[in-house]
Parts: sequence; C-alpha cells; structure tokens
Amino acid sequence: MQVIRTQAGDTLPDLMWRYLGRDDDETEALLYQLNPALYRLPRILPAGVVLQMQAPVIQRVSKQVGVWS
Repeated sequence: MQVIRTQAGDTLPDLMWRYLGRDDDETEALLYQLNPALYRLPRILPAGVVLQMQAPVIQRVSKQVGVWS
C-alpha cells in the first residue's frame, strides 16, 4: 500500500494512472474504500490531501479443457 500526498490540480484518474498504471472502475472503487473522505472533496483535489492507494488483486482463473471434454 502506498501513501501519497496530492499536488494542486490532481484528479483521481490522474493519480490512479500515475501511481498504479491503471484507471478503471475496480481501482476507483478500491480507492474510495480506502479513503472514504474522498466523497466530500471536489473533483480537482487541493494540495496536501493524504491518500492511501493500493492496486486491486487480480485473480486469474484458468480452466483446463481436454480433447474429449
């Protein structure tokens, strides 16, 4: 888990892309779970907001298929 501090003009999609390399719904939902106070902040974040960021865990499921299946 990373703890970051915002700079003036940062947005959540920018931060997710910069620190996690992805900007999708699953990542955004996790970001709001880790930082519930984000709901009260404006879309363009002020400088100095401390956020916890963590990339979602991706579980890969592989199903082996046989010739006679």
